[in-house]
Amino acid sequence: GSDTVPTAKYPMQEARAEITALHTNEALPRTEDALRLLVSARTKVRDQIARLEQAEQAADKLAQAQELRRRSEELRHQEEDLKKLTAAAVKDTKGLLALAARQGNLQKADLELQQLAAAEAPPASEPLGAAARAMDASAISLATKYSSSDAQRDEQASIDELLKAEKALDEQIAALEQAQQDLAKLEKAREDVAKMIVDQQKVELQTNTLAAQQDKPAAPEKKVPPPPRP
Repeated sequence: GSDTVPTAKYPMQEARAEITALHTNEALPRTEDALRLLVSARTKVRDQIARLEQAEQAADKLAQAQELRRRSEELRHQEEDLKKLTAAAVKDTKGLLALAARQGNLQKADLELQQLAAAEAPPASEPLGAAARAMDASAISLATKYSSSDAQRDEQASIDELLKAEKALDEQIAALEQAQQDLAKLEKAREDVAKMIVDQQKVELQTNTLAAQQDKPAAPEKKVPPPPRP
């Protein structure tokens, strides 16, 4: 868990203190224990990073979701403009026919967006599909019924669906941004753990060296022969 690294710090500190005091035999198992905990922490952090990278592929997916969100909002504004024009063309048959063609172009743009969303942001794909169907109904009302009121109702339905798509994209963008932040923290943790492991290995080497020196039998004292008698 997240407390793995802090747990490892305390045996390291105790070991260093004891090395300084030349309490080598007590320090040795603690340095080994700290190193084992740090290696375990590094493995866990590395595994978590791999899962995050696989889940999000951060930069690319975030950029794609943001672009989908921008295009969906732009399409909604165009549909809102179309609705205003439809309301103003109540008895203008020629004007309604022109708006039907414009609605067809917006529907085509929506279907392209839906196709992208199906691969990159599935939760947004369904409302985009519903928006396309409402746009189709609007185009029929404009081109064959010459009904401004029916068309406005369908245009409002498509606007509502586009808002749902934007909400779904907002949620995906927020999740991807959080994943990027988590990834950055994990990468920093990986660096910190790697440095701690290097430090710990130095401590262990020092400990082993001191232990070897203490275990080495002392050299016998050389007897100095007495000075010759005069």
